[in-house]
Amino acid sequence: MHWMLPAVICLCIAEVASRLSYQNKIPNGNNVTWQGVGHLVKEGGGERNPFGLDFYANIIVKNEVWNTTLCQMDSDGDGMTNGYELGDPNCEWEAEKDKTPTRTTNITHPGMCDPFNAPECHEANINFTISCTPNPFNCNATQDSGVVNYTFSIPPMTPVPAKETTYMCMVFDFPQGQDLHLIAYEPAIDNANVMHHMTIMGCMPGQTIPPDDVGIPHECGMGASSSCQIVLGVWSLGFPGHCLPEEAGIRIGPTKYTQGAIQLHWTNPLLSNSLVDGSGMKLYFTPNLRPNDAGVFITGQNYLKIPSGLESHQEEGKCPADCTNQFFTGNIQVFSALNHMHYLGSEMNVELHRNGAKIADITDDPLYVYDSPQLHELFPAIEVMPGDSITTKCTYKSSSRSGTTLFGQSTFDEMCFGLLYYYPVANIAGAWTCISFKGISQCEIDSGNVDGCNIFEFFNFGNPVSKDRYDTVIQKCPLFVAGSYDCMVAQMSIRNDPCMASDVYDLIISKNNGWYTADAFHTAMLTHNRCFMFYDLSVEQNQQFYNSIVDNCEPWGSCLEQCDTAIDAQMNQACMRPGTYEHFRSYAVINQNIQWIRFFASVASCRII
Repeated sequence: MHWMLPAVICLCIAEVASRLSYQNKIPNGNNVTWQGVGHLVKEGGGERNPFGLDFYANIIVKNEVWNTTLCQMDSDGDGMTNGYELGDPNCEWEAEKDKTPTRTTNITHPGMCDPFNAPECHEANINFTISCTPNPFNCNATQDSGVVNYTFSIPPMTPVPAKETTYMCMVFDFPQGQDLHLIAYEPAIDNANVMHHMTIMGCMPGQTIPPDDVGIPHECGMGASSSCQIVLGVWSLGFPGHCLPEEAGIRIGPTKYTQGAIQLHWTNPLLSNSLVDGSGMKLYFTPNLRPNDAGVFITGQNYLKIPSGLESHQEEGKCPADCTNQFFTGNIQVFSALNHMHYLGSEMNVELHRNGAKIADITDDPLYVYDSPQLHELFPAIEVMPGDSITTKCTYKSSSRSGTTLFGQSTFDEMCFGLLYYYPVANIAGAWTCISFKGISQCEIDSGNVDGCNIFEFFNFGNPVSKDRYDTVIQKCPLFVAGSYDCMVAQMSIRNDPCMASDVYDLIISKNNGWYTADAFHTAMLTHNRCFMFYDLSVEQNQQFYNSIVDNCEPWGSCLEQCDTAIDAQMNQACMRPGTYEHFRSYAVINQNIQWIRFFASVASCRII
């Protein structure tokens, strides 16, 4: 089992315009008799209607609020402005002030031509006529002889906590007695107002959940339990369900999964304490086993750091040839695939490379929209071989954000995952993810040896090297105490340890996040803002920092205009912060590092820090 698995269970597929936080951005948003105000489907999700397109372009993309531009549009072309239809004919309503709109009755739909059945509205509303109810789930195989279905739902009237995001899980027993193939699934929605997505997971064979814990819903964070984390299927509003190809099914039964879990992601942005739900999934099984066992393989990146204010910023995760050679025992066929990012996501694709050349896009969403997920059905299936590499590329638009966005489970954090549905499962040996952390591949992480560092031994104090490293820092860098010169020396003494390399160290701390010993060590290391990492000028990033000052200043000379500007540009850098800078300078002087002494003399020509 891989250490990062809880992080990928989220698999958030989409958020829809019916979400209450969207309804609250328009006047009378909760009074429109069509939950998905911006969508063709009444319940929300999937393709947008004309008002939804205008709402997205004018409010979401520009990070705006209800404004005169959107208010005065006639999105559905029925001769009435959006504001008039929503009870704000004079465009005076303001969401932030919680004002009551001018009119709260006789609200009509701003994206649906009125009167709905009038001849002149027939063409405009034809798609609504198709989608007035949730898209029917059409899967011919569910009607085959011997097929049975079971609905696994949490108990009716289960309270929804008064918080924005909740993960609710429940373990259940799969049908017993013989092996079956799961061939399709569809939602059984009770309360669409809180539903974000659902995930079906398999529990590890041989790790049975006690009977007293089966059928009991519980908050679960990112995973159902330590043994129930293998993704078998996902659903989100806008999807009627998933029908697997006739040549494959997901094996359930004595030789594979005897237990499963359902995970519900609830969204309650108004923090209501009166909401309840009893949703679940309807699963279809056949005893007539198909030729291939299917599964879900997940690629992507587990570390994201997206600067604010950018029109385009790309991150990528790699599953290199070394990993597919290690994980794959034969070729696999990818028959469908799904991209996943959050609100900042603007473009995404999963690429397949062979012998150094790109041979296919497994997915390609040139215009990625978080609330309109696209399931890529691949006909014919794309073959992936041992030795191939898979690159997951995620592009974000952060112009609406004022701060850095990181990887995380919240809707307002970000993710970068590709979900690949494939067969046969037997050709991937024991792995169902290939997700990198920064530039470190999953197979490197699984091996435990990353660039000469045994990441699993870092906090093993039975290992003298690990204990000495820990004691050196903790003793000289007391927690929650201002940094000292002795602390700087202690941190510098371990800077050449391969485990202290930036990416490797971040990986170790991420892996052990929440454990007191790891948190204490990391807090101690932050005493000097990890300035020790910048001492080695053979690292390109460090050399750039160094050059930005030395190349623009006159050491031991007068203050040049460009020098003052260069120093200002670097004042947020770890080593430039008061206290840390003083001890960093002392360390360089005492150790007679001429290069760094030149750096400090350059700074001193214009600034005393």
